Amino acid sequence: MNQMKKSEAESHSYFNEAVKVTEFNFLDEQSINDAEINIRGRYPLAGFAVNDISMVLISIESGAGTISIKESKPRELEVGDRLLIKPGEPYAFTANGELEIRYIATPAWSPEQSRIIEE
Repeated sequence: MNQMKKSEAESHSYFNEAVKVTEFNFLDEQSINDAEINIRGRYPLAGFAVNDISMVLISIESGAGTISIKESKPRELEVGDRLLIKPGEPYAFTANGELEIRYIATPAWSPEQSRIIEE
């Protein structure tokens, strides 16, 4: 068993603090990691985010908003919803106020496997 205290997690802010991330990375485990992500506005600011490697399970923890998958209609999100995003699937979030999500990735997410594409 591995345990990580929230105080040991790494926190980052992006896009003028519109996106705040707390990452839980187990140092000896590359098969999975997770993050608490708070979004205000749109993520990414333009285009779509793509994770080329990881399967991602997302849980809507608080707030509301929409998720857009490239070439699909936006879908409404509310607390308790779950999303499964496959590797290579372009997506974007738009928060109605603030949207807090839990982002669980397998294998573990890293910045090198993610990119932003144009619309």
